[in-house]
Amino acid sequence: ISKTVQEINNTIKEKKAKLAPLIKELRQVRSDFSLLETEYNEKKAIYENTAVGLDAERDKLNTEVAAVSEECRREESRFHYLHAMIASTRILLDRAAKEDAGKNKIGDANQSYRELYQSRVQQQENLSKTLRERQKMVKESHEGNVEQANMFRDLRRILGAKLAALKKELEEDGTDTGATG
Repeated sequence: ISKTVQEINNTIKEKKAKLAPLIKELRQVRSDFSLLETEYNEKKAIYENTAVGLDAERDKLNTEVAAVSEECRREESRFHYLHAMIASTRILLDRAAKEDAGKNKIGDANQSYRELYQSRVQQQENLSKTLRERQKMVKESHEGNVEQANMFRDLRRILGAKLAALKKELEEDGTDTGATG
């Protein structure tokens, strides 16, 4: 038994002798890993803080870019609007200058815009005057016309009553002659 125990102890010593350099190397690797892990965690924290700061700055810049883009769009729209208004105003000024010089004639009558609009205003004023006179005539003759309409209505009633009386009289005569004959 002691020989078996001795053999087991010798085997254990041999295995320990083989494992001792590996264990020593493992301890060294563990300490190196621990140092590297600490350095990694520090750099990771620095990276994450920097990334958060950069993300916040990027978001701020994106917001700023959107605001500036919107302002640019509004200003560009305003530019085009004002450009169109300037062109329209130039056309109107040119037309007015030509009309003042007597060069801008329109229509079949070869008249200026001023003459055209003055004639249209005059036509409307004449029409308005005619309509006012007609209204005055209608107001003046309204009572007489109402009275005349009432008289015709009464006449129609009288004639209707007279017609009914004649029909009744004819019916009575027709029945009297039929009864006697």
